[in-house]
Amino acid sequence: MKVDKFRWTRADLAEAFGVTPMRISQLVNKERVLPKPVQGNQYDSKAAIAAYVKHLQTRQTKQEKEKAETEKLHLDNALKRLRLDRATGELMSKDAVKHAWFSAGREIRDTLENLPDRLAGPLASETDQTAIFSILNHELRQLLEMLSKVPDVKAKKNVSTV
Repeated sequence: MKVDKFRWTRADLAEAFGVTPMRISQLVNKERVLPKPVQGNQYDSKAAIAAYVKHLQTRQTKQEKEKAETEKLHLDNALKRLRLDRATGELMSKDAVKHAWFSAGREIRDTLENLPDRLAGPLASETDQTAIFSILNHELRQLLEMLSKVPDVKAKKNVSTV
């Protein structure tokens, strides 16, 4: 009996595709990926190979599309979270935060620069070391209290952290 080199058995196809003969049956009967045998249990090898290559390419394309859709969903969800955070005040613009901290820094600088002007008179008139200590302590505590406040970017004012 002469064997046609272009006709393969199910086992030959399975070996060539790196799958089991059972998988070849599934690809033929259930999934209809491969053509049915042309002669008894003999498959047209050229047609089977072409169909299987097309199946693999289609499957890769589907997987790539699914991956792209999943990535798009993740990005859409991240964007929605950012919008929600911004709407609820959890997220602020970089410019607003920079402006608030610049204003806070300027206020601290101005307060420190004004300390000598505010304290020179009261301290010059005092001779009691305890009274001088009390005046300095009071002013420094006020300054530290102001420093302990962080700027509220949304309200554009300072809010105590304590």
